[in-house]
Amino acid sequence: MNKKKAVSMLLITSMVMSMTGCSGTKKKVIAAADEYAKAILEADAGDLADLMEDEDEAEEYLEEFFDKYADDKELQEVYDFILENATYKIDKKAVGVSDKKATVRITYTIVDYMTACEELDDGAEAEDLLDELENTEDTTTIIQKLDLKLVNDEWKIADDNCEDTIEFYEFYQDISDMGFGKLKAYTAEEIEDILIDVAGASHSNFYTYDMTDLETLYYYDGSLSVDMQIYSDCDDALEDFEDLYYEMIDEFDAGNFDGEYSYGFDGESGYVVVDGTLYDGYWNEYSYGGIYLTENTIIIVSADSNSSSAKTDVDAVITALGYPTL
Repeated sequence: MNKKKAVSMLLITSMVMSMTGCSGTKKKVIAAADEYAKAILEADAGDLADLMEDEDEAEEYLEEFFDKYADDKELQEVYDFILENATYKIDKKAVGVSDKKATVRITYTIVDYMTACEELDDGAEAEDLLDELENTEDTTTIIQKLDLKLVNDEWKIADDNCEDTIEFYEFYQDISDMGFGKLKAYTAEEIEDILIDVAGASHSNFYTYDMTDLETLYYYDGSLSVDMQIYSDCDDALEDFEDLYYEMIDEFDAGNFDGEYSYGFDGESGYVVVDGTLYDGYWNEYSYGGIYLTENTIIIVSADSNSSSAKTDVDAVITALGYPTL
């Protein structure tokens, strides 16, 4: 073999080995991106954090984000539906690898939630949006450009403060901001009118108490009670509601409540609805009704007995308010 042929063969061999090595690296990068995209659609903070360059910091950021939306159960069903019906595609031709860094582009296809929202009537609830999403074929895309780093022979997602990851879930905030699940605020006069109209309330059964920072309207007719607490400061109402809200959730989680319950809280408005007995905590006997926070007001609607007529009255009032029931 002459020198020219020997040099040519050496160059060809070198190129083939280089291409093979590059191909193997790209496959590992694509595999890491694929695992990440699957975790994105699972929306699990722990699983996502495991794929990040800084796992502990990532888990902290992601848990904080998901916790912000976790308490609104009806909207969570909407988010879950969008994720469960999403697909993704990794642009393998656009994968870039340089030393210990790589770039990947992922295109997600999700149901077009904005168009679905535009089809809804005023006053629509989260369940109405879910119905609309289930019946639409419109889709939209989210393009995600990721940076990866080789860390201890593993390709990890390099995402400072999880900004790129959280940006994917922008639809959480979009849908939350549309007011689904927000509770309507009422004045004391409006509550009185509703009780007179729905429950046949008598003015003699209304009691009012005025304090420096709190105004209370109380109604009781022997079976139905409505307690409306109007705070001068929204933060005080929020603080009092949060104390009760999380105390109740702790009791539910501990198995101390025997019966049905539902709850939701978006940081501004919220509710806890119960039908059963709490053996340790705020309620120590059978309770039927709900507690609601909206703006600077907490409203408690409850039955004073387990009778069907008392429950009917409670349901009628809560329905008239437009608040969640069981």
